[in-house]
Amino acid sequence: LANPPHQNETEVVINVQSANISLPHFSNHHYLFTIPEDASIGTVVGRLQQNQQQILSSVRFSIASHSGSSEIPFSVDQSSGRLIVNSPLDREKVAEWRFIVRLSSALNNIVGEDSDMAVGTLAMVTIRLSDVNDNAPQFHGIYERIAISEDSPIGTSVAVMSATDADSGPNSRIFFSIEQVRERR
Repeated sequence: LANPPHQNETEVVINVQSANISLPHFSNHHYLFTIPEDASIGTVVGRLQQNQQQILSSVRFSIASHSGSSEIPFSVDQSSGRLIVNSPLDREKVAEWRFIVRLSSALNNIVGEDSDMAVGTLAMVTIRLSDVNDNAPQFHGIYERIAISEDSPIGTSVAVMSATDADSGPNSRIFFSIEQVRERR
């Protein structure tokens, strides 16, 4: 160590500019889409969009959260905002999916999505699955053979059959008919 200590001075100029951070905004606060339950993996459900009044060039779309215990069968393309089916759907198990999506600015790439400085907006997405006639009716009981007395009068009720179909609406209607009549002699 030198005695007295050596010193040097210099002048530093710091220019502070406004960050002028613009928050990205969704074009809607709630998006509602309907797709058939048999939509194949890779099907584009719809597209999330920025507000047309203020389009930012570097934004990122992501799924922020969803309520429910099962894994969400959709993904969102980070740059285009397209919602995509990424696993099989079944309306009889889950008829409607609800989750929250985030639109983030480029600043989040620097500070991180979980940072206190992260900026972005949220929107709700609801995807309703429309029914496809993909379930066969199920009979309740076994009807292999029905015995009737040979002297039963015409119009006698010989059996009461019951069946259900897991589909909904018109796809759940069940019509009973006799396909073949065998006469025994």
